Amino acid sequence: SAGVLMYSFIYTIFQKEPLLLQINSILRSAVTALATCSYERFCAKKFNSGWGIIGLITVLTIITALVSLLDIILVHIADYNIISGENIGSTHLYWIVFLVGIFTAYFGELNFMPSVVLASTNVIDDSVYHQSLVYNEGMQYATFVSCIDFGDQAAGWISVPIISYLGISRENNWANLEWFIVICAVAKFVSVVFLCLIRPTRQTG
Repeated sequence: SAGVLMYSFIYTIFQKEPLLLQINSILRSAVTALATCSYERFCAKKFNSGWGIIGLITVLTIITALVSLLDIILVHIADYNIISGENIGSTHLYWIVFLVGIFTAYFGELNFMPSVVLASTNVIDDSVYHQSLVYNEGMQYATFVSCIDFGDQAAGWISVPIISYLGISRENNWANLEWFIVICAVAKFVSVVFLCLIRPTRQTG
């Protein structure tokens, strides 16, 4: 995800308007909470295991990848403001930041929720194993969640040489940031291929 770089980029836009930066943060938090409620209401019961949740992950991953490309619009408009000599913190740019943030935060959270559900529903009951002290349900869930965190950490480390190669920094006005956004979107598309490694049993759908 290009999220970390985009946060820094948005900070550059709002650096003279700290109140708007806080409003943007609160707005994204509210949208994230709304996305969680939406998932619970419309998806949690219907797509909670088996091929159903795998199909949901596929669809949401593709949608999230496409939505992430909206950041390119934001980058280009900000670049135009710099080139034209306008104040980077113009009102119309603020509104674009808010709107793009709403979409990316909403679908980003929706895309994250199935991973947590998948980790929860694949925990094997302690009664199946007699060594519950070693292989208990809590340890299984913690392991699955750790895998999610490890994926985020690995993505961060992989991003470092890419960012360095593209020469993206605040000092050069975020040049090539849009290419990094595209690379992250393509990587998200490619991740769908690895869903074939999950093989639901007949009992789970």
